[in-house]
Amino acid sequence: PRMETPPARLPAAAPVRPVKSRAERLDALERRVGTRWLNWVGAMVTLAGTAFLLKFLYDRGWIGPAGRVTIGMGIGVSLLWLGERRLRWFHPLLSQSVSAAGCGALFLTTFLSYKFYDFGGRAATFGLLCWFALFTVLLAVVRRAPVLAYLGLLCAYLTPFLLSTGEDQAEILFAYLALLAAASAGVPVTRDWRGIVPLGFAFSVVYYAGWHGRFYSPDRLGIAVTGAAGLVILFVAAALSRGVWHRRGVRPEECFVAAAAHLSGLWFLWDILVRRHEAALGFGLCALALVALAALRAARLRRASSPPLESTLLGLAAGSLVLVIPAVLEAEGAMLAWSLAAVVFAGIGIRARSVVLEGAAALCLLAGPLVGLTGGVFHTGMFIPAANPVCIAWLGVVLAWFLVGRRYARRLCGSGGAGQGARATAGTGLQVVASFMLAILLS
Repeated sequence: PRMETPPARLPAAAPVRPVKSRAERLDALERRVGTRWLNWVGAMVTLAGTAFLLKFLYDRGWIGPAGRVTIGMGIGVSLLWLGERRLRWFHPLLSQSVSAAGCGALFLTTFLSYKFYDFGGRAATFGLLCWFALFTVLLAVVRRAPVLAYLGLLCAYLTPFLLSTGEDQAEILFAYLALLAAASAGVPVTRDWRGIVPLGFAFSVVYYAGWHGRFYSPDRLGIAVTGAAGLVILFVAAALSRGVWHRRGVRPEECFVAAAAHLSGLWFLWDILVRRHEAALGFGLCALALVALAALRAARLRRASSPPLESTLLGLAAGSLVLVIPAVLEAEGAMLAWSLAAVVFAGIGIRARSVVLEGAAALCLLAGPLVGLTGGVFHTGMFIPAANPVCIAWLGVVLAWFLVGRRYARRLCGSGGAGQGARATAGTGLQVVASFMLAILLS
């Protein structure tokens, strides 16, 4: 039988738009001017006239403080209603701007009513301002309106400054900033908006620096260290929250926030502890290095790691362990610091197949016993194991040698190649040497 070829399909013709006549175009323009443009012009004229009328009434003293506050609140509520009910489906961007103006009017009216007329008291005003800021942020998340989110966080961070009494209330201030840091981390998780976390970090650093420069004294050591450590932990977590939650790569701006939080916390801890508490400073820097490595591990597990993030966090951890700690800690503390650095560098070097990091791990392994031998870290007479700094320091060295050797033996034992086999043999040798060191220590 003869096969017939199906007829080829012709491309669909593009829809032809009807050409409007000149009279129709003029009629459409007249309707647009009459129904939209003149309405906007009338609204602007009405607002301007209302503003001049209120100023005239205020200057004459015909409206008292209560009336002024009521009018301000009414304007804020009216703008918020206009943006949410009338303009939301007509023009989304304009609706966000009008709603932001309404929220800002409510916030400023509340503050000015307390500032000039002492309405409500300081505690009630603080609570009301926090509520308006929280409402603005939640409205932004629901409406997908970044303008409202920025405005709400800005108002929330300005509240302590606006209601400041000039007294040292660090506990309340730092707790409030911690809640705002949690909010700064939560907003990018729900909505992929840029700039939220950097905004919160910038205000938090300014507040902490202002408190530290004005109120810090040695008797406030505990709260100062807590604030500096919280600055690091909270904003490193906030910078990684979006990527870890959604399993996406961390952005460069979030890497910058994590690095800036780490460095600022290190700076404040150094300034607070370096004069009288060097040992506490050294161990605090060890903790900062562990925070950076824990953040990196969490990012890897959630597939949020990126080359800029890995370089940033590894550089911060390495800088804390290698450059700063040996300059601060002496004898037992330096031995523990070098031991921790050896374990960290060996683990990263094996995973990344980096000869430089493996060489740094070997130097750190040798630096621990060298510091102990040259620094006179010895036992004299009878002692209780693991109940004194000398024994703890040497146990740290033994543990580091054993862990590094075990990691090399496990990771590289089944790998092919003469170089990998030699490294596995070296790992076994490290475990044997660590066993002899432990026997000598406890003998």
